[in-house]
Amino acid sequence: VIPEVDAIAPEDQVKRVVLCTGKIYYDLLQERRDKGVTDVAIVRLEQLYPFPQMSLAKALAPYVDAEVVWC
Repeated sequence: VIPEVDAIAPEDQVKRVVLCTGKIYYDLLQERRDKGVTDVAIVRLEQLYPFPQMSLAKALAPYVDAEVVWC
């Protein structure tokens, strides 16, 4: 699990967390930067099996009010 790396809005102001894996991360990151979006965090999962349940929970914990979606 690779957490957000860009300087975005404070964690309590993030409205959505996008989970993804692989190359799609770079497409999402570029689109977010191009549009100047600061209230969406991108978290990468680079290992799906065994599923990193504890690491993912730790990465998502700061985003208490955010919607979590998979891309």
